[in-house]
Amino acid sequence: MMGWDMGLGMGLMWLWVLVPLALVVGVGWLIARGSGARPGQPREDDADAILRRRFAAGEIDIEEYEQARAALGLPGAKLGGGASSE
Repeated sequence: MMGWDMGLGMGLMWLWVLVPLALVVGVGWLIARGSGARPGQPREDDADAILRRRFAAGEIDIEEYEQARAALGLPGAKLGGGASSE
């Protein structure tokens, strides 16, 4: 009888170690999966933010900005080309 009780206790000890470990791993996996993007890669909806940042920094001019917005199909994009000369 003594051996049976000791074996059951050791089995439960492993259960107390594995269950919390499985919970931590599972929650981490769900958080990583739910973010939708891999670390270091911009999401698709960030294209407008990237364009605005590049335009504000002077990396692209107004014509390139509007052409890129039109190519991406972003709302409010002009489809006729660059700036008008009035």
